[in-house]
Formats: sequence, C-alpha cells, structure tokens
Amino acid sequence: MNQHDYMNILFLNTTPNTGGAAIAASRIAKAVEKKGIHTDHLYRPENRISFLRFLWERLIIFISNGFNREKLFQVSIANTGCDISKLDVVQNADIIHIHWINQGFLSLTDIKKLIALRKPIVWTMHDMWPMTGICHHSWGCKRYQTQCGHCPFLHSNKESDLSTITWKKKQFMKDSKIQLVAVSSWLASLSKESSLTKDLDVKVIPNVIDTTIFTPKNRNEMRNLHSLPTDKKIIVVGAARLNDPIKGFEYLMKAIAILSQKRSDIFLILFGGIKHDASFLSKIPIPYKYFGSLNDPSIISQIYSAADVT
Repeated sequence: MNQHDYMNILFLNTTPNTGGAAIAASRIAKAVEKKGIHTDHLYRPENRISFLRFLWERLIIFISNGFNREKLFQVSIANTGCDISKLDVVQNADIIHIHWINQGFLSLTDIKKLIALRKPIVWTMHDMWPMTGICHHSWGCKRYQTQCGHCPFLHSNKESDLSTITWKKKQFMKDSKIQLVAVSSWLASLSKESSLTKDLDVKVIPNVIDTTIFTPKNRNEMRNLHSLPTDKKIIVVGAARLNDPIKGFEYLMKAIAILSQKRSDIFLILFGGIKHDASFLSKIPIPYKYFGSLNDPSIISQIYSAADVT
C-alpha cells in the first residue's frame, strides 16, 4: 500500500462520459466506491497538444490505408499519447485499471511505462484491440491469430504492414503480468485465439449495472409515460451509433422482415446516435419511434421496462 490507509484504484479511459467503455468504467468506479474504496480518474487532456497527437495517429493510418476514410476509425496504432507515469495520481494508485485508451490518450510506450511502475494493472477489454495488431474488431479476419499483416482495414497485400509493425510493438503484452478482463465470454474466447494473449489468464467480468436504476417498472405505465402503444409487442434497440455496421442494424432489419410476415403487432423503439446520414431509418418496414441519443440512465431504464424484447 502507498502512504494512505485506503485502497486507491486509478481508472484510465480516453473520455469521461462518451462511449460504452466510459460508461462502463464509471459504473464500476461507483460500485467499488460503495464498498469504501477510493477511486481516481484520468482522461485524455482536451488541449491543442492532445488534438495534434490524435491527428498524427490518424494521419499515419490514413497514409497507410491508401487515403481511405471509410475504415479510418476502425483501427488504432497507439503511436502517440501522454506519459502519465510520473503524475502524483498515478504514483499514489494501488491498482491501475485501464479501459479504452486509444485515439491519443496512451501510446504503447506509455503503457509500458505504467508496467514499469510494478503496480497491479487490470485492463478491461471493451473490444478486440488489446489482442490484435490495430483493429478494434477483426470482422472475421483471423490474422491476429498469427502476426497480422495483409490487413483488410489497410487494403494491404503486404505480409508486413502497419498492422504487423504494431503487433510486434505489442509483444510486451505476453510477459507484462497485466490482468486482462473480458466483458463477455465471446470476447474471452477470441483472446484465447490471439498470438498476443492466448497464454494470458483472461477473466470474464460482465459490465456493471446499477440495479437501483435498472429495475423493472410497470410496463403499461412506462408506455403511457412515453406515448407508446399499449397493444403492441415492442422491440427496443439501442447503440452508441445505430448505423455503425458493427452494431448489426442490417440483421435487425432481416429479423423484422421475417417477423412482420407472420404478425402485424410489432413496434420498434430505437435510441442512440446516428453517424452522418439518417436515411437508413426510412427502410424500417414497421411502425417505430426514434428517441435520439439518451444520456439519462433513468430514461433508458424506463424505455427498457416498456419493452417486450431488448
């Protein structure tokens, strides 16, 4: 323990409240605080230098993928970031809990400096990036099982490309003694296939849910509260970006197309952000209501309670 008489956990995430990882980290912190554990938090600084670091990383990726914008944010190389190892809040931490630290917060070098402090480090994986060369989701590519290369996100036909270079820089993961945590059994199973993490002890700890907020409520009351039909079977779908292909909206449409052939009492609720063009909503073949982005957990809880299926 450090020079204090309480356990102190430091949470690291690129942003404080944007994205699923940020929300998950915040909920975990609140849960451990209820147990009397002190928490601190560090995020990517919102300043010009941090923005330039972010641009530099994107520029390298942009050049490497042939100036293709389509998949520019589906990969990260962590070539630049903030050295936080000497900060008092880091020095005073008993445990360092890493979450999503891409896009200019921590570089791979910065992570190695944290490891050098010899403090216990837990890294909760919210996507595949810790176990791949550069991608956050491999989309079926199995190259991360060896050493990447021929990266489809870079449109690369090279055995050794930016994904391989970054994969080699991640070799420290094998002997780092970082405790990896997967938020699902599926993600843990993928980590066992990765050449970087297959020999590591990966624990499965699902994301925390605050059951004082997310608790069942009267269905019809919630429907009346939000002007929803009481005589329909309601399906609720929410995502940070509904039209991000990784969220599976196309599969939702296929499922609804099958259901709507057999019954006419289905109603769809959508909530979350939409990137660029919202015209995809016009393809929904059944009645629906779009709530936009919802940041209030109590409202989200009410929407869930109004649903038959989430």
